[in-house]
Amino acid sequence: MDDEIRTFADGRPPVPPYEPGARARARERLLAEARGGRRFRLPRLGWQAAAAFGVTVVLVGGVAAALSGQETPGT
Repeated sequence: MDDEIRTFADGRPPVPPYEPGARARARERLLAEARGGRRFRLPRLGWQAAAAFGVTVVLVGGVAAALSGQETPGT
């Protein structure tokens, strides 16, 4: 098992190094957002979740309408 992990780890492509100030800029950006100053906003994928919910409601409603419109055979 260790051999498989070691083989995978040795075959990783080289990663370019960070810029000298990249970590400091990222830290400052996170601290600025944590301090506030911004109103609450929905996550970026919120509209996709709402659309998926809408599609689900339409599909379930369509299936329910189709099944309720069926006549039982033999009556």
